[in-house]
Amino acid sequence: MTTIAVKEGVMAADTQLSSSTIHRVQKIYPLPGGGCVGGCGEWSKAYAAISWLLGGRQGESPEFEGAELVLMRPDGSVWIACERFPEFPLLEDVAAIGCGSAAAMALMTHGLGAKEAVRATCRTDPGSSEPIQVYKLPKKRKK
Repeated sequence: MTTIAVKEGVMAADTQLSSSTIHRVQKIYPLPGGGCVGGCGEWSKAYAAISWLLGGRQGESPEFEGAELVLMRPDGSVWIACERFPEFPLLEDVAAIGCGSAAAMALMTHGLGAKEAVRATCRTDPGSSEPIQVYKLPKKRKK
């Protein structure tokens, strides 16, 4: 249960982990070399896949059935990995994953940013709640 949204170089996620109780976890991680990754679904599997990426893709890539990742590269491109690698690029730079993805996409389509879309989704989606975690791509310096 998660809402992760990406728009215009910003990735935002709720922090709710639902099991027999509710816990808080970090769902967005900066990647070596820039950009970030966020995960949803069966958290132990999503986290294993994230850990593999953070470790520099060493060893055999894990399968993560029941989980999904969204990656934002340093150039702002958005990539998805569904249950296994390799990840694949999206044609657009707007995306959302998790149980609140439809609501977040609708809100971003109507002008909200990623953070605002996740925050609004947390008000209506029982599988997502605040606080919100945000990652912003660094602004490129003008020469």
